[in-house]
Amino acid sequence: MPQPADGAAETDLGAGDLTSTADGNGPSDLAGADLRGCTLAAQWQLADELPAMVGRRTLARRIVADGTGKLWVSGQYSDNMDSATWLVRSSVDGLVWMGGPSFRYAVGQSGGAPALVRDRMRGHLLLAGWLGDRGAVEHWIVRRSTDGGMTFATVDDFNLVAGKHSAAFGVADDAAGAHYVAGYGIDVTDTRHWIVRRSTDGGTSWDTSDDFVYAGGRRSEALDVVEGGAGMLAIGFGNDGSAHRWIVRRRQGAAWATTDDYRLGVGQDAVGVHLAAAGMTVYAIGRATNDSGLTFWVVRRSTDGGLTWQTVDSYRHEDMREARGLFVYIDRAGRVYALGEGLERTGRYSWVVRRSTDRGATWQTLDVWPGQAGQGASPRGMIEDAQGNLLIAGASAESADTARWVVRRLRCE
Repeated sequence: MPQPADGAAETDLGAGDLTSTADGNGPSDLAGADLRGCTLAAQWQLADELPAMVGRRTLARRIVADGTGKLWVSGQYSDNMDSATWLVRSSVDGLVWMGGPSFRYAVGQSGGAPALVRDRMRGHLLLAGWLGDRGAVEHWIVRRSTDGGMTFATVDDFNLVAGKHSAAFGVADDAAGAHYVAGYGIDVTDTRHWIVRRSTDGGTSWDTSDDFVYAGGRRSEALDVVEGGAGMLAIGFGNDGSAHRWIVRRRQGAAWATTDDYRLGVGQDAVGVHLAAAGMTVYAIGRATNDSGLTFWVVRRSTDGGLTWQTVDSYRHEDMREARGLFVYIDRAGRVYALGEGLERTGRYSWVVRRSTDRGATWQTLDVWPGQAGQGASPRGMIEDAQGNLLIAGASAESADTARWVVRRLRCE
């Protein structure tokens, strides 16, 4: 079975010897800080967990909220037949969570945990990801809920070429109510195309807005999409024949154009993974390897709606070990949070959260969590709820092949 895309893959969870409580509650370096007119609690709280069967993994991937404080988390679990199954859980207070509808495409087939967005115009929820059919062909799948997450229906089941893999990784809306989904599709020559699909009627019908292959390469993938400035932006990578290059493309009007083509080292991989925007300011996060073979968690910033970019954080984990950025978030006060993984001496990866209060000029590591069982953890999505609480969704490993869905919460008091 083909592997998920670089940067979007469900990575090997792992941890080191950092001190942390085993139940997901732990100290916060934000304690006492007045960030949004409130004081944040001294401890992270385990707000939700969904254990997995032995040898299986559950993963919470994205978390969204409405203006009343209701929350939704999207993710995936494997059932007793090893079938990838999507799940959405919801809460009205971030503490008590309810299971929602689940969906699988075919028994015994793999899939990728779906991204999630709540559109601003209609309040609909959209899931986007990939699932394998009975012939082990991956399908790009988009599902929509018009009733607050009680039920979902498939609105896009896409393959660039029949019988060839396609997969979706990111989903977003724009202020006009259009929806965009980012991913890839494989053609008849087995070349992976960067694909962005678009719906202008609330998700009922879809067409391909961008179909891009990096010059000289055979693999390009869009991993996320967001509205930034006066247009849509998509991030991912294109392979130049020797290595992956971090790519951002911008849509203004009907045309897309590359505005960032970045690498840290010659012949070394660079992958852009996720975007966040507030007006004309856009942040991008991912990973890049330098000429010495060292992999950094990288944050890049644009202040002109995605036209030009500069690096504002190149982070290595403790003792200069590998780090990889996975998600970036801007809160209502403009503070920027970067989420990702840091490699420990044991070879496991810890859940890492960093923050900038000065538009990326300086960064502080807020949280390093090795998981409930000390076997590693991975944060995948973040939200500030209506009350100012911070919530992060992800997974915590229990062993080399078992992981549980977790949501951690830092209370605004």
